[in-house]
Amino acid sequence: MTDYSIAGIVESEGESFTVSGVTRSYNARGDPTEQYTAYYLSGIVQVTDGSETEVTEGILDREDIIVFVDKNEDNANLIKNDDYISISTTTSGVFRIISVIRNPGHYEILAKRVQET
Repeated sequence: MTDYSIAGIVESEGESFTVSGVTRSYNARGDPTEQYTAYYLSGIVQVTDGSETEVTEGILDREDIIVFVDKNEDNANLIKNDDYISISTTTSGVFRIISVIRNPGHYEILAKRVQET
């Protein structure tokens, strides 16, 4: 299978952002505790305008984001659902990752806005 690296596009058109990795643990009563570990990534951020399939199918809303990250980017292998992306360039806010699609050579991340900044 051919890898489709997007490293060149990310280098010329991408931006950096912070990801807060979430780890949950539960006590004996089932009460959750969350711990956050911040790491940095670079990628192409697309703000949804309502015309995307993900919006028309109800997966995302307008103003949510789709992020493309090269698989060889440092920390790219750490991306997982329920982590948070903090971004301030293309758009501004905190977004919760709802889906990580592992394509050949890159990741496609769908994230919903949880806070405007």
